[in-house]
Amino acid sequence: MALKERYSVALNKCLRTLSSWKNVISDNLDTSTEQVEMQKFQNLLKEYCLIDNDFKKSEQAISLVEDKLGKIENLEDIDKVFQEKLSEQPDEEVTSSEIWQEYFLEDLSVQELKQKKKKDKAVYEEVGDDSVLCSSSFTPPIDPISKTVIRNPVKNKNCKHIYESDSIYQYMRQSKRKARCPYVGCKNNKLDGSDLTEDKELEEKISQYIAQSQDSSDGDSSDDD
Repeated sequence: MALKERYSVALNKCLRTLSSWKNVISDNLDTSTEQVEMQKFQNLLKEYCLIDNDFKKSEQAISLVEDKLGKIENLEDIDKVFQEKLSEQPDEEVTSSEIWQEYFLEDLSVQELKQKKKKDKAVYEEVGDDSVLCSSSFTPPIDPISKTVIRNPVKNKNCKHIYESDSIYQYMRQSKRKARCPYVGCKNNKLDGSDLTEDKELEEKISQYIAQSQDSSDGDSSDDD
């Protein structure tokens, strides 16, 4: 497994654990305790954002060094050029990071998180049962590749996992060897386009959820005005 793939797998495992921690905080702790724990959560999430930023900067610097390898005469010069290119890479604002926006969008407070869950539950009661997520409230699934909400879902008939259509097909095209399911821990290591089918039922639920959320957001904005 390439370094980038190992890094991605390790980071996803850490973030999933962190996400579970956030859910425990918002669902089960009293107000005074959850505020303390949520601050710890934010601090740790910032650490992951900084780590990811450093990795991306190093990756970009290495790419720039590779372009100059033919002109570099010895190993010491390679390291010098790498450090030079690394210092040129811009730092990303933590709150602009994809990780921050996915796991703590808009720096939501604990109470805001709870209000959002109540809205999600209300939408679920109108939409109906969600057999995919098997939970008491419907939340659109997140694509394991793009880390964004799935809008055009396709389902793997073997392992039953759901992906964003464009993301999974691009993922398979870019895989140098036989592609495997991108979900962490999945044992399906023979991913093929013939295994994927459109999930129109889930697509309809996602569309209804997004429409309901937008209507709710528009209503809140009108009340503020």
